[in-house]
Amino acid sequence: MTELFKYAIPGEPGSLFQDTDFSPDAVLLNLGTNDMGRNDGSLSWADAFIQTYANFLVNLTRIHGSQSLPIFCGVGPMNHSYMPLVQSAIELARSAGVQGAQVVNYSTVQDGCGGHPGRIGHWQMSEIAKPIIAATLGW
Repeated sequence: MTELFKYAIPGEPGSLFQDTDFSPDAVLLNLGTNDMGRNDGSLSWADAFIQTYANFLVNLTRIHGSQSLPIFCGVGPMNHSYMPLVQSAIELARSAGVQGAQVVNYSTVQDGCGGHPGRIGHWQMSEIAKPIIAATLGW
Protein backbone atom coordinates (compact mmCIF):
# COMPACT_ATOMS: atom_id res chain seq x y z
CA MET A 1 0.00 0.00 0.00
CA THR A 2 2.87 2.37 0.69
CA GLU A 3 3.56 2.41 -3.06
CA LEU A 4 0.07 1.82 -4.47
CA PHE A 5 -1.56 4.87 -2.86
CA LYS A 6 0.40 7.12 -5.24
CA TYR A 7 -1.62 5.93 -8.23
CA ALA A 8 -5.09 6.88 -9.43
CA ILE A 9 -5.29 3.34 -10.86
CA PRO A 10 -3.01 0.94 -8.95
CA GLY A 11 -0.88 -1.19 -11.25
CA GLU A 12 -0.89 1.31 -14.11
CA PRO A 13 2.41 3.24 -14.09
CA GLY A 14 0.93 6.04 -16.20
CA SER A 15 -1.69 6.85 -13.59
CA LEU A 16 0.66 8.40 -11.03
CA PHE A 17 -1.36 11.01 -9.12
CA GLN A 18 0.63 14.25 -9.35
CA ASP A 19 -1.79 17.03 -8.46
CA THR A 20 0.40 19.15 -6.19
CA ASP A 21 -2.51 21.55 -5.62
CA PHE A 22 -4.68 18.82 -4.09
CA SER A 23 -4.88 18.78 -0.32
CA PRO A 24 -7.38 16.37 1.24
CA ASP A 25 -9.54 17.44 4.17
CA ALA A 26 -8.81 14.03 5.71
CA VAL A 27 -7.60 10.51 4.92
CA LEU A 28 -9.51 7.36 5.89
CA LEU A 29 -7.45 4.16 6.01
CA ASN A 30 -8.35 0.56 6.70
CA LEU A 31 -5.06 -1.35 6.55
CA GLY A 32 -3.67 -4.35 8.36
CA THR A 33 -6.19 -7.18 8.18
CA ASN A 34 -4.37 -9.01 5.39
CA ASP A 35 -1.03 -8.42 7.09
CA MET A 36 -2.23 -10.37 10.11
CA GLY A 37 -2.39 -13.47 7.92
CA ARG A 38 1.36 -13.15 7.50
CA ASN A 39 2.07 -12.57 11.17
CA ASP A 40 4.58 -15.15 12.38
CA GLY A 41 4.09 -14.06 15.99
CA SER A 42 7.60 -12.71 16.33
CA LEU A 43 8.46 -9.42 17.94
CA SER A 44 10.43 -8.43 14.84
CA TRP A 45 7.30 -8.92 12.68
CA ALA A 46 5.23 -6.70 14.98
CA ASP A 47 7.99 -4.07 15.11
CA ALA A 48 8.22 -4.06 11.30
CA PHE A 49 4.43 -3.66 10.98
CA ILE A 50 4.42 -0.77 13.45
CA GLN A 51 7.38 0.97 11.80
CA THR A 52 5.99 0.57 8.26
CA TYR A 53 2.54 1.83 9.29
CA ALA A 54 4.05 4.78 11.18
CA ASN A 55 6.27 5.65 8.22
CA PHE A 56 3.19 5.61 5.97
CA LEU A 57 1.38 8.05 8.29
CA VAL A 58 4.41 10.35 8.36
CA ASN A 59 4.70 10.16 4.58
CA LEU A 60 1.03 11.08 4.12
CA THR A 61 1.48 14.22 6.21
CA ARG A 62 4.64 15.18 4.31
CA ILE A 63 3.10 14.64 0.88
CA HIS A 64 0.08 16.74 1.78
CA GLY A 65 2.08 19.37 3.66
CA SER A 66 0.30 19.16 6.98
CA GLN A 67 1.36 17.37 10.15
CA SER A 68 -2.16 17.99 11.47
CA LEU A 69 -3.85 16.25 8.51
CA PRO A 70 -6.69 14.17 10.00
CA ILE A 71 -5.94 10.50 9.33
CA PHE A 72 -8.55 8.02 10.48
CA CYS A 73 -6.99 4.56 10.89
CA GLY A 74 -9.71 1.94 10.66
CA VAL A 75 -9.26 -1.38 12.46
CA GLY A 76 -11.53 -4.31 11.59
CA PRO A 77 -14.08 -5.59 10.93
CA MET A 78 -12.52 -8.79 9.52
CA ASN A 79 -9.93 -8.93 12.26
CA HIS A 80 -9.22 -6.46 15.02
CA SER A 81 -6.44 -8.28 16.87
CA TYR A 82 -3.94 -5.85 15.35
CA MET A 83 -5.49 -2.80 17.07
CA PRO A 84 -2.56 -2.53 19.55
CA LEU A 85 -0.14 -2.48 16.61
CA VAL A 86 -2.03 0.35 14.91
CA GLN A 87 -2.19 2.26 18.20
CA SER A 88 1.58 1.82 18.61
CA ALA A 89 2.14 2.97 15.02
CA ILE A 90 0.11 6.12 15.69
CA GLU A 91 2.15 6.83 18.83
CA LEU A 92 5.38 6.33 16.88
CA ALA A 93 4.13 8.63 14.12
CA ARG A 94 3.20 11.24 16.74
CA SER A 95 6.78 11.17 18.00
CA ALA A 96 7.77 12.09 14.42
CA GLY A 97 5.35 15.05 14.35
CA VAL A 98 2.09 13.53 13.07
CA GLN A 99 -0.74 15.24 14.96
CA GLY A 100 -4.00 14.13 13.36
CA ALA A 101 -3.96 10.31 13.34
CA GLN A 102 -6.52 8.36 15.34
CA VAL A 103 -8.09 4.89 15.43
CA VAL A 104 -11.58 4.10 14.17
CA ASN A 105 -12.70 0.80 15.71
CA TYR A 106 -14.85 -1.31 13.37
CA SER A 107 -14.75 -4.45 15.55
CA THR A 108 -18.51 -4.37 16.26
CA VAL A 109 -19.62 -4.61 12.61
CA GLN A 110 -21.90 -7.64 12.27
CA ASP A 111 -22.55 -8.35 8.58
CA GLY A 112 -21.00 -10.03 5.60
CA CYS A 113 -19.29 -13.24 4.57
CA GLY A 114 -15.96 -14.56 5.79
CA GLY A 115 -15.58 -11.51 7.99
CA HIS A 116 -15.80 -9.11 5.05
CA PRO A 117 -18.57 -6.55 5.46
CA GLY A 118 -21.59 -6.69 3.19
CA ARG A 119 -23.86 -3.79 2.30
CA ILE A 120 -25.16 -3.46 5.86
CA GLY A 121 -21.65 -3.90 7.28
CA HIS A 122 -20.37 -1.03 5.16
CA TRP A 123 -23.28 1.08 6.37
CA GLN A 124 -22.40 0.14 9.97
CA MET A 125 -18.79 1.16 9.33
CA SER A 126 -19.92 4.54 7.99
CA GLU A 127 -22.13 5.03 11.06
CA ILE A 128 -19.13 4.32 13.31
CA ALA A 129 -16.80 6.64 11.39
CA LYS A 130 -19.22 9.49 10.74
CA PRO A 131 -19.36 11.03 14.25
CA ILE A 132 -15.60 10.69 14.69
CA ILE A 133 -14.91 12.37 11.36
CA ALA A 134 -17.60 15.01 11.99
CA ALA A 135 -16.17 15.92 15.40
CA THR A 136 -12.65 16.15 14.01
CA LEU A 137 -13.58 18.21 10.94
CA GLY A 138 -16.14 20.38 12.73
CA TRP A 139 -19.16 19.30 10.69
